[in-house]
Amino acid sequence: MKKVVSNEVWVMGDLRNEKFLDLSLRALAKARDLAGSFSGKAGVVLFDFLEEKPANAAGPAPVAAEPAIRKCLAHGADKVYLIEQKGLTLHGADVCAFALAEAVEERRPALVLFALTEFGREMAAISARLCNAGLISDCQNLRVENGRIIGTCPAWGGEIMAEITYSDTHEPGFATIQPNLFSAVEAKADPGEIIRISVAGSGKMRRAKLLSLSPEPLDEKKLEEAKVVVVGGAGLGDMEG
Repeated sequence: MKKVVSNEVWVMGDLRNEKFLDLSLRALAKARDLAGSFSGKAGVVLFDFLEEKPANAAGPAPVAAEPAIRKCLAHGADKVYLIEQKGLTLHGADVCAFALAEAVEERRPALVLFALTEFGREMAAISARLCNAGLISDCQNLRVENGRIIGTCPAWGGEIMAEITYSDTHEPGFATIQPNLFSAVEAKADPGEIIRISVAGSGKMRRAKLLSLSPEPLDEKKLEEAKVVVVGGAGLGDMEG
């Protein structure tokens, strides 16, 4: 028999580098908003990685757990869960998903949010399946209505916006959200709680090993990261009008 779902909304904290952590803090802003709708608590889940960054890895350094905890608390997290498990790997979405699923089954949050990245997509799909839970992908927004969490997502190639919710038999809920639609805001709140969780995970799982890391150079700014977007319709014409 499953435990009763709690009133907590969790965010998966991505510690691969500062940029990804910022996306998680943006998702935390939405988690706080949702939790406030039913007098709940917002929590961030972090992983205590024991492996070192490969010697030949390039690009930004990963974020250590302790400074990440301070940032999450400063941005209004009521609770920070630090998952400890031997074998956790910084870029191993599969291993992290197994550890997260175990924590979710034990604590039963109402909702688990992931910033919409390739890593977040993979982790959300695996952990939702392990928990036999519902997953709403690519959310532009989430709201609570009549006690239900409803996600607004693009459908049919983005031509329409669909509203999706969870069935009662697939709780807790999982969702990936577009973090750039929200702002990471520092919040004055009561001192948050830090909770360490030791999980068994899947010791028999075959884990991939990161040999090297070489970020691709960014030639153009991503549309979702632009502060100003200029859009023209089919009748715009040319520069002369």
